Amino acid sequence: MMTFKVMICRGLLLILGIMGAVLSGGLLLVQASMGAREQGTTIAVLDTQPETLGTVSQELTFPYCLGNDIWVEMVTGYEGLYTEDESMEPIVNGAAILLYNGGEKMLEDVEVTLVTDGNDLVFSGTYLPAGERTMILAQKKATYTNQKIRKAEVRFDVVETPPVQDIAVAEWEGTGLRLVNTGSDTVSDITVLYKTYYKEMGFYLGGLTNQAYAGSLEAGEDTILPLSNYASGYSRVLLVVSRR
Repeated sequence: MMTFKVMICRGLLLILGIMGAVLSGGLLLVQASMGAREQGTTIAVLDTQPETLGTVSQELTFPYCLGNDIWVEMVTGYEGLYTEDESMEPIVNGAAILLYNGGEKMLEDVEVTLVTDGNDLVFSGTYLPAGERTMILAQKKATYTNQKIRKAEVRFDVVETPPVQDIAVAEWEGTGLRLVNTGSDTVSDITVLYKTYYKEMGFYLGGLTNQAYAGSLEAGEDTILPLSNYASGYSRVLLVVSRR
């Protein structure tokens, strides 16, 4: 079984409360400065549709395809802040997987269960972009002990291609994201969904998706949405959901 251990360097406090990650190969992640998205990019409203259940039942080696081009590329230990709830508590030797969504659609919701010769490991994530990797930590802060994995199950929904909407995410303004209603109608219940992305390693950290509510915008109106845990270096906007 191919594994490695992800550690958190406690000496590098980031403005998110998330710390830089160090892999066993010695690569260090530190916050940098990067825009949330290309200025003026239009993000559309969501529509979702359930996908099928994929199950395999044999002793696993990695990388392993769960079906529908969803891959568990590795199972690993993790030391650092627990990112799958809002507690951000430190954990040691927590179980983690590197999940690759090789499909053409974003996974709106996914749950992977690894049946082991010890306790089962469950990993949950939301809004995992197509063609991207996400490191997801086990639920209930479960530990990693190099246990043999006998079976894997995956359940997921996908995000269907949404209709064009008129909410655009523009530049980071120092304390928040600028949102612009570029259309001719009022848009309501605007919610911004975003995650932390470690570009040096090429993966999102944590299955949990941050959400920030922006209210309504009239036609042509813009606003600055404050995001205290957004770092304009590694945070990325995934979607803006809304209704007319």
